[in-house]
Amino acid sequence: MSRAAGRSGEGRRTRRTAASPSSVYLMMDMSLGYGRAILHGVRRYLTDEGLAWRLGTVRPEAVEKDGGFWSRVGADAVIGMFGGAAPLEAARRAGLRAVNVSARGAGLPVPSVIPDNPAIGRLAAEYFLNRGFRRFLFVGIGDHDYSEDRGRGFGERLAEKGLAAEAFPERAGERWTAALDRTLARLAAGAVPTGVLAANDQRALRLIEICVRKGVPVPEQAAILGVDNDDVNCELAPVPLSSVDPDAAGVGYRAAGLLRTMLTGRRVAPGTWIRIPPRGVITRPSTDLLAVSDPEVAALLGVIRERACEPVSVGEAVEGLGVSRRTLEKRFRAFLGRSPHEEIKRIQFERARRLIAETRLSVREVARQCGYRDTKRFSLDFRRRFGRAPQVERRSGIGD
Repeated sequence: MSRAAGRSGEGRRTRRTAASPSSVYLMMDMSLGYGRAILHGVRRYLTDEGLAWRLGTVRPEAVEKDGGFWSRVGADAVIGMFGGAAPLEAARRAGLRAVNVSARGAGLPVPSVIPDNPAIGRLAAEYFLNRGFRRFLFVGIGDHDYSEDRGRGFGERLAEKGLAAEAFPERAGERWTAALDRTLARLAAGAVPTGVLAANDQRALRLIEICVRKGVPVPEQAAILGVDNDDVNCELAPVPLSSVDPDAAGVGYRAAGLLRTMLTGRRVAPGTWIRIPPRGVITRPSTDLLAVSDPEVAALLGVIRERACEPVSVGEAVEGLGVSRRTLEKRFRAFLGRSPHEEIKRIQFERARRLIAETRLSVREVARQCGYRDTKRFSLDFRRRFGRAPQVERRSGIGD
């Protein structure tokens, strides 16, 4: 728990102005990457808007155990992970404005900003498809809404390609490690690698630990992808963990903006529900594999991934592979559903979006680093691909 506002909450529930300082608590677990990223986003919003909110943090369970917490610390508002009605009711009794940042708060009468969990699942499926995977597994977490949504998005994107994800065979009353043992036996015996999406980084980390102990190679047999991009968990995993970045910083940024609206006296409907799209996949060794059975197609895909932003032409990419360009293009399209030229462009613009989101490089420099000499042409191609100009893309995010 961090410092409190230092004054009593009695007799001061007045309408706030945009310039008035407010005491705002973040009710979430700061030991997790999701909580730390939300804090980053809130602080960035305050910097951008020139606000001087006094920030404190508290874990949800600490508030549940201490019924007088809110009145004692003199808070004005809370951005929190509301998993049930009781914590929300406690905040309202204390006169706090509240914004929820947890998918478990679905149905509660509180404005919410959360990651777009179905989109996270779809992005994960697309990531594995782009690497040539044709066998998939989703490892969820019980009946958690966010887990179900991520699994549904994963399955829907695969279904569009005529594929399916095996559901983790967890049975009622059974330890999940017992179900995992059966699954790992199939993964180890498989002739092709499996793209495994875990509902969050904690479960993905556990999967990697068990795979290493059971002798299932990661990523050669089980390419494991988590969600949340918790840098501590991801980097310290026995095999460093790839993870979907859900843009929790963007959740924090938007939540702070929504809360500011409420603190200035404007009404926000309790049913307001804002979903923030994921930023992308951060690749680490746990998924760093091209699951392509055709050796020449795999070789061409490797050349394209390595040299797309030089830029490399299709003709240059196929040189030395011992197969005619026409033949290899047909086999490439049959396996991946797109041409080598389309794959070059996909990689160039995947990099462009990350550079725009994560750096302060000029559009001209982003274009150059993605293989474009003509900045105007780059901007036109970017707009055709994403529906908005690079400058608009940057303004829509918060950067780092």
